[in-house]
Amino acid sequence: MAKILVMYPHPTDKQGFKDQHEEVHMPLVNAVEGVKNVVIHSVGETINVKQDVYLVVEIEFDNQEILQQALSSEQWQKVQADVDNLMEYLTEAPSMIITE
Repeated sequence: MAKILVMYPHPTDKQGFKDQHEEVHMPLVNAVEGVKNVVIHSVGETINVKQDVYLVVEIEFDNQEILQQALSSEQWQKVQADVDNLMEYLTEAPSMIITE
């Protein structure tokens, strides 16, 4: 199993971010071929983390090969393009971690 973890900082406009993320961004993520499961975690507290984390999104794939194919897909490019829309509500870009 392979995963992408996306960590979002606290938005400047929580409702605007929530609307864009839930209504536009996540449907784009879910449409990416190979996505097995998506879990959204609201962050209550962080320990020993320098980044200000508000939300963590866990995107699961069957394996690293499928994940890498997804990252190079046209649909993922749409996901990436929509990050510009999310940036209207963020002061810094989200961080992304790929796990094996």
